[in-house]
Amino acid sequence: MRYLISILLLSFIGFSSCDSPSTSVESNRPPQLIFGVPPAYPLAMKKIGKTGVVRFEYFVGADGSVYDVNILESPDPAFSAASEAALRKWKFRPGVRNGIPTKVRMASHFSFDLN
Repeated sequence: MRYLISILLLSFIGFSSCDSPSTSVESNRPPQLIFGVPPAYPLAMKKIGKTGVVRFEYFVGADGSVYDVNILESPDPAFSAASEAALRKWKFRPGVRNGIPTKVRMASHFSFDLN
């Protein structure tokens, strides 16, 4: 069985791609995913053929780790738990503002599909 994982970066809070004309691209950039694992499809959901989308927001810290995961929408708590467990294993190249690594709030979603 296969399921789709879609990552959509919806927002960066407190992040600007350019603060002034003299600011270089490398001094301001969003976090970049360097390691990510897909969520495990919950067995109970797979058995009953349940699918759905889990939408969430989280912070990527100045060290590139994920924290403060907030599930915004989920068809079932089992999908929420699987999504959060996977997301906490992810590692990013940190976002940078004015040349300094900084925390960034991000939003994404996982699509659980049995097709």
